[in-house]
Amino acid sequence: MPAAQRVVQDLWRDRHRFAVLDRGPRRIDAKGRRTDGIETNRKRIEAFYTFRHRISTDLESGELTPNDARTCIARSEYDGQLEIATSFEEAVGLLAGLFVAGDNAIIDSESRRESVLLISAWRE
Repeated sequence: MPAAQRVVQDLWRDRHRFAVLDRGPRRIDAKGRRTDGIETNRKRIEAFYTFRHRISTDLESGELTPNDARTCIARSEYDGQLEIATSFEEAVGLLAGLFVAGDNAIIDSESRRESVLLISAWRE
């Protein structure tokens, strides 16, 4: 069984309707371009996780549909750093993509939101 499938299988519960996968906030260089490095500026890290919290909370409440959430992410500075899955299979595919991109360490940060699974991956 592929690694991504094993990970998601261990984390996914029947109550989960969505998964929000993230690569963590990426460092911005002097020219404003995103790099492969992890962000170290505390304010930028907090802004990233505040944005992720808002997306997952709005998915949970129904205020955002998955497509609306994807559009919101695409229009933000976090495009490419957050992904929305609407099924177990889609979560496996997205996590596999993160692994292929070199983000090989993961942590689930399931919160009080019953229907949203949060998965963070990063390069280690």
